[in-house]
Amino acid sequence: MEPLFTTKSVFNFEEYKKFNFALSGKNTLIAFCILCPIIIVCGIIGHSGLYIALGLIFPLIMFLTYKLQLRKIYKSNKLADKLEPEYKFYDTYFTVKDIRSEATVQYGMLYKVIFTKTNVYLMIAKNQGYMLIKSNFPEGLEDFLKQITPKKKH
Repeated sequence: MEPLFTTKSVFNFEEYKKFNFALSGKNTLIAFCILCPIIIVCGIIGHSGLYIALGLIFPLIMFLTYKLQLRKIYKSNKLADKLEPEYKFYDTYFTVKDIRSEATVQYGMLYKVIFTKTNVYLMIAKNQGYMLIKSNFPEGLEDFLKQITPKKKH
């Protein structure tokens, strides 16, 4: 059977960072936007330079720690480094194939589909999914993916 759409992707550190941010970065950013001003206000109210400094330095320390942790996790996965998977989309499923493996996933088995400005993530679990790069999409693939997006169950 001929696929409806075919696209290629790449797994590298930059794409991994985008994927991680799409999963948890927004929540972390919101937490910092709430927590840091609270720490600074407590410092001002309590006349504590330490709290004010902490409120200003804390985001930088957390950002650097976050980035180092991401790089450590990425480098620990030797099997995935620099993979270039090819995705083929059919009516009811897609396949992904790279030099190490091949998988078939039914659309109904997807946990969720996340759309960002530059990527689409086909999630098979809360923290596991396939990374697609929109700039590599053939015409019509993004609209097709929007149609197969799992509906929320109540």
